[in-house]
Amino acid sequence: MTGILLWMALAGLAAFVVGRALRRAPIADMPREAQDFYLAFRRSLEDRYQDLQVLGPTVEGFGAVVQVGHQEFAVPLGELFLRERAFPGSLDDNVDRMCAELNEHMASIESEPFDLAMDRILPQIRTGEWIRENSPAMGPGKLATLPLFEDLVLCFVLDDAQSIVFVTEGHLKFWGIDLASLENLATRNLEAKAGIPTEDLMEKATTEVIHLQGDPYDATRLLLAMQNTELDHVQSLAIGLPDRDSVVLGPKSELSALMEQVREDYGQGKHPVSPRIYEVRSSNEPS
Repeated sequence: MTGILLWMALAGLAAFVVGRALRRAPIADMPREAQDFYLAFRRSLEDRYQDLQVLGPTVEGFGAVVQVGHQEFAVPLGELFLRERAFPGSLDDNVDRMCAELNEHMASIESEPFDLAMDRILPQIRTGEWIRENSPAMGPGKLATLPLFEDLVLCFVLDDAQSIVFVTEGHLKFWGIDLASLENLATRNLEAKAGIPTEDLMEKATTEVIHLQGDPYDATRLLLAMQNTELDHVQSLAIGLPDRDSVVLGPKSELSALMEQVREDYGQGKHPVSPRIYEVRSSNEPS
């Protein structure tokens, strides 16, 4: 018991710093008592709340990534663990309270004023198939999207340390803005947060395969940079978007190496995007 409490105390320091990608950790990395409680929490939640799914433990802190519809939230588990230890058999009631708080948080996000949300809106790339599987076809819950090229779509998220919430048509109506304004705002925010890759990176990619991991916005940043670069500079490049947190860029002459890396990342990815390799053609559109 002392061991798990010490681990929880250390983990608690980072309980709310789970990273904007909400990446998930292998359960095997957790102490045994934490594993047992995590599994009990997942059973309690999923058995009684059919619209919720536990995706995995958070990388930092003792927590779980919970999916509500197409939205993801990091839920700290330390307090629930201590309550269950103090009052055995109370887990279901504690999970009920947690779900009520989560629903309140969801409602507050959906009605968040535009001036509070505008600096956190960022673009993200998904496939059309993913959008069809995770978005209503119409209504306020429909995800706000723009076609990018081929099977890829640009969507938008409200990004912070505890959650990634996709921007919906309901958000746009509430905020009184259109998709074009949303795209411009999200692009400016991305440039302000992380910058757009320099031409040096794309110049390097003309001779070797570059593999970027860990940032869910790398793919978007690269594509924006390619769109804003003279075609002669990038027409020899191919790009792979195997996972939300991974992008592979390199010369078309290294197609075998590109395909191998994309195949590996797509197979192991927590948020797979596409197993395809896209090349830049004369129309300045990857295909």
